[in-house]
Amino acid sequence: NLKRMNSHWEQAADAVAGHPYMLLKGCGTPNGLKVVNWPLPGWADHKDKVMYGWLMVPSYAADGSLARIQFISEDGKAKLNSIISHTEKGTFTVGELVEGEIAYIVEGIGHAWSVNAVTGCAAVVCFGNSNYLDACKQVEAKGALPVIIPDRGSEVKAQCAGYPVVTLPQDMPNGADINDLHQECGADAVLALL
Repeated sequence: NLKRMNSHWEQAADAVAGHPYMLLKGCGTPNGLKVVNWPLPGWADHKDKVMYGWLMVPSYAADGSLARIQFISEDGKAKLNSIISHTEKGTFTVGELVEGEIAYIVEGIGHAWSVNAVTGCAAVVCFGNSNYLDACKQVEAKGALPVIIPDRGSEVKAQCAGYPVVTLPQDMPNGADINDLHQECGADAVLALL
């Protein structure tokens, strides 16, 4: 519920550089993130887990309120989403939205870290391909120019949103993302694609 999730966010520690998930992704930054610093029990398919040390990624609604929190295990193998708002999934921005400049829409925080590190542009996490359109509208409302970079396999959903789309190389497997390209082929490959 809203009160409990807001309480979790308030009591969590600010994330710092060097968190295992940031290191796993190769270019993670702690800005705006938090870490579970108490033995918080998991739920859903992760009831057997205690989420101590998990990264917390906030998702903000268009009005700036906290809409959800995504919890990511240190090894990246488990992700849990708290649902605060049933009407909005919200977004999280790595970098700064600038009026008249491109903001890349991506599905996850690792993708956003890569895009921002390589281009310097804002990268907006939409938390899944069902939120492309809402994320684009949020970005557009702030004067930036949304461009979607879907995970492999989500290209059709991205194109249906009606905004420019950058597609990953066809030889990458379904589910691959821009962070995979960055880690496997380097920054130049990401820049060439974009």
